[in-house]
Amino acid sequence: MYVPECGRCGHHLGVPVGLLVLEHPAVVAAYRDAGVDVRERPFWTIDCCVPGAATLVSEDPVRVGIDAGPNGDIRFRLDDNARVVEGPS
Repeated sequence: MYVPECGRCGHHLGVPVGLLVLEHPAVVAAYRDAGVDVRERPFWTIDCCVPGAATLVSEDPVRVGIDAGPNGDIRFRLDDNARVVEGPS
């Protein structure tokens, strides 16, 4: 779960890490090839978006890992600002 803080009001909102990569072209294409349109399916029914799908890979620097795609074989690493720092281009 990625929980950013609003710089304006300080409110926190939790977002599944998988949701941050679900629209990546490689992920969309892999699901499309498997007959799944990720834009038509509730995100909470997709494996990379369920609780526990993300793992802390490194603490210094912070790296969170998430494996996406219908086979879980599209690997991403995100930094502490939820930016993809490793993964398909």
